[in-house]
Amino acid sequence: MARRIDYLEDPDAPKPTTVVPSANVIVTNDRDELLLIRRADSGNYALPGGGMDVGESMTDTAIRECLEETGYHIDVDGLVGIFTNRGHVIHYSLQR
Repeated sequence: MARRIDYLEDPDAPKPTTVVPSANVIVTNDRDELLLIRRADSGNYALPGGGMDVGESMTDTAIRECLEETGYHIDVDGLVGIFTNRGHVIHYSLQR
């Protein structure tokens, strides 16, 4: 399994090698409870989401990633925002 290490504004972070557009989704139920996943690579809780595949729209990415990670089919009905941070580097390494 891959291990994820997040670096934020860290001068010792490895140099980025790719840029991966990604989507995260905010899913709530009728009681305004928020759906979170527990990441297998870090154990942290997070919003469902992930990287865009070639040929997908951002909406397609959000729908696919939510289904893959939660089993829920969703409709996208809005956009919260577009966020970027050049100082955030994610490094994946294989655990042995």
